[in-house]
Amino acid sequence: MIKTLTCNSIDSRGLGVLYHEGVKGYFRDILIGETFECDIDNNQIKIKKRLTDSQDRVEPFCQYYERCGGCQLQTMTYLAQINYKKDVMVKELNKYQIKTIVENTIASNNPKNYRTKLLTTYSKNKQNQLIAGFYEENTHKIINVSDCPIQNQLGNKIIKHVNTLLKKHKIEVYDEDKKTGVIRHLLVRVGIHTDEVLVCFVIGSEVFPGINNILKELKKEPNIKSIYLNYNNRKTSAVLGSRYKLLYGKKTITDRLLGLNYNIGPDTFYQVNPNQTEKLYQIAIDKLDLNKNDVLLDCYSGIGTIALTASKYAKEVIGVELNQNSVLMANENKKMNQIENATFIASDAKDFILNNSQMFNKIIVDPPRLGLDKSFIDSVNKMKPEKIVYVSCNPITLARDLDLFKNHYHVKSVTPVDMFSQTYHIESVTLLERI
Repeated sequence: MIKTLTCNSIDSRGLGVLYHEGVKGYFRDILIGETFECDIDNNQIKIKKRLTDSQDRVEPFCQYYERCGGCQLQTMTYLAQINYKKDVMVKELNKYQIKTIVENTIASNNPKNYRTKLLTTYSKNKQNQLIAGFYEENTHKIINVSDCPIQNQLGNKIIKHVNTLLKKHKIEVYDEDKKTGVIRHLLVRVGIHTDEVLVCFVIGSEVFPGINNILKELKKEPNIKSIYLNYNNRKTSAVLGSRYKLLYGKKTITDRLLGLNYNIGPDTFYQVNPNQTEKLYQIAIDKLDLNKNDVLLDCYSGIGTIALTASKYAKEVIGVELNQNSVLMANENKKMNQIENATFIASDAKDFILNNSQMFNKIIVDPPRLGLDKSFIDSVNKMKPEKIVYVSCNPITLARDLDLFKNHYHVKSVTPVDMFSQTYHIESVTLLERI
């Protein structure tokens, strides 16, 4: 059955929705208001062709857009992208009947070339030649990408140079089934305020023939300050293994956020868009309305970026983080920035709250995409700090968690931040005040 259908909504994954008599279809690269000639058969919708274009449609700027799938929103105007992100936030909150102010999305000054953590995966083509790039959408096939337009330009330049050297020295791609070859991935990290670069080769073998010749060339690059080997011979989707070897330079590179310096290693959690991170953190601190009588608890504090930024506004900041390596780096960053009123503790945040409830009056949380554990929320509700700021990278788990807070806290405002331009991912800052 052939029907003309209109897209009336886009879901939280950036997929446009088509609907006909109880049958729904979710499709990449269709925009609200566009009409499609569709074949409806066996409770499935198949698009035959697009009939009309949205006024928000633009040509993708990346030559790999059709195959890559990494930038789901690239055919939207940038204004449409940030409006979409606000709409997603409103829809997710409405599912739990959370009444609050959702502010306009904080736009990026540069929605291209923003990623400072760059990852390349290696494979070989039918001619047994090395290819480097990203997985094609919904496949295990590598697209040969020479220049990704959302990645940092200096990082792209370094990757191109490394790839040239790998080919020149005939470095074999690692085969995880046969356990042969060498190179699996390349990780490049860039400090945008320092132009320092860290390079990490991820290899599947114990030896890297030709690495000395490659190092000799890379040492000529003035921006490269650290070169690592990472060993990963497991058959896994995880990129990095647990073992590292520093081949050249210093242990970490340095970058700055809101006037403070931070050390970044190959496995350090550090936001991939530092310019937008500065906006995100400043919004979070402004919502907390800190003063010199406040003691702030930073849960999931990582390497201390939020806690150290907040320290100049508060009497004291306590960062709680389960990962001991992150706590060590947070203390290094504290010392490097000569900050005296921040303390970092390796502990489960829930346990710390229950045992130290008198130590703080405000909380900030920045959990992973899975959101907060219910037992953690129960602990916070029991202690009732006067203000909570929730930094989230997932509107779905944010809305779920806010629902568990709402008997004890007013959700005062939610501010979406466009941290990941061209993609459906949404960062946000939410303020909760005790009832």
